[in-house]
Amino acid sequence: MINYNLFISAAASVAKRLHANQKDKSGSDYFEGHLTTVASQGRTWLEKIAGYLHDASEDTPHSVEEVLNFLEQEASVELPLYAKDELAKALYLLDCNTALSRKEYIVAIGKHFLATAVKLNDLQNNMELSRLSAPTEKDLNRVKRYQSEHAYLTPKYAELRKLRILFVHGYNSGAFGFTATELQHQLGKRAVIFAPAFSNGVERFENILANIRQAQTLIDYEGIDLVVGSSMGGFTTLRVKGVPRIIINPCLKPSEQFDKLELVSTTDEDIAKYAELEQKLAPTKEEQEQTWALFADEDELFSYKTEFQNLFGMKNCLQVPGGHRNNPVRVKEHIIPLIDTLLENGVIKCK
Repeated sequence: MINYNLFISAAASVAKRLHANQKDKSGSDYFEGHLTTVASQGRTWLEKIAGYLHDASEDTPHSVEEVLNFLEQEASVELPLYAKDELAKALYLLDCNTALSRKEYIVAIGKHFLATAVKLNDLQNNMELSRLSAPTEKDLNRVKRYQSEHAYLTPKYAELRKLRILFVHGYNSGAFGFTATELQHQLGKRAVIFAPAFSNGVERFENILANIRQAQTLIDYEGIDLVVGSSMGGFTTLRVKGVPRIIINPCLKPSEQFDKLELVSTTDEDIAKYAELEQKLAPTKEEQEQTWALFADEDELFSYKTEFQNLFGMKNCLQVPGGHRNNPVRVKEHIIPLIDTLLENGVIKCK
C-alpha cells in the first residue's frame, strides 16, 4: 500500500527548500502561507503533493522532471508510475511559462483533472484580498482575473471529476474480484473503482483491524465518495468514517460464523474481541442516514437483516432477489440504481 504521508511530507520538504526566502504579495513566507494553504485544500494525496509543488518549475530553475526526482529522493522511494505520470502532466500544465498566453494556459489546465483541482485551490487562495493590508487597483484587477478564471474552471472540474468508489471484498476474495470488476464495467467512465486486496486472514482479529485501517486510509487520501462492502467486507465498511456506505449481505457478527468457515486457527480470545467490536457498533444519526444495505431473499449463508434494522432503521434496508453471491443482474438492477439515487438525492456528494 502506498505510504501517502511519506510522499506528502517529502513534497512539503522539497517545496520549502526550493522556495526558500520567497515571499508572496503580502510579504508572507511563500511556503508557509500560499503553498501550505493550497496543499491543505487538496482532497487526495496527489492534489496535496501538486499543491506543494505547483509553482516549483515556474518559479525556480528546475524542470518538472527534476522536481519529481527531488520528491522521490526526499521520500527515498519511487512514486507509482501512474502517480508520477499524473503529477508530471499536472505540474507541466500549472507552469504558466509552458503556454503562449494566460487564456491558453487556463484552457489547457481545464482539460486535465488534477491540474484543474490544484489550480482552483491556488486561485481560491490568491483571491483572498484580506491577505493584503492595502490593496491597490492593480491588486483588484488581478483578483477580478482570478475570479473569472475560477468561474471558468469550476464547471470544468465538475465535468472531469468521476465518482470515486472503494469496494471492500468479502472473505476468500481479492483485489478486483467479480463485483468490483462488474461495477467498473457497468459504470464505465462515470466512476473510478478502488478495489485493493484486503486480508483474508480474518480468523485473526488483528487482521480485521488492519483491514479497517487500510479502508480508512484510502478514504482519507484518495478522495473516496462512497464505500461498498460485500459480505465480510460489510463488517469492515460499517467501521469506516466520513463517507456514505452501501453494504451487501453483510456479515454483522463474524464471531458466529467462524465454526461454519472451519477456521480452526481462530482462538477464543480472537472471537471474544470480535464479539466486543460487534457490540460497539452504535451509528450516529448521520451514519444511519448515509448507510444502506441490500439483503438477498435467498441468502444461503446468513442474514443479519433484523440486526441491521435494529441499528439503522428500516428505511435504508432493501431486499433483493437471489443468493449470497452478487451477479451482473444484481449490479445492474439494484446496486447501480441505488448509487444513482444516492447521487440524485445528494447523499453522495461527488465534488
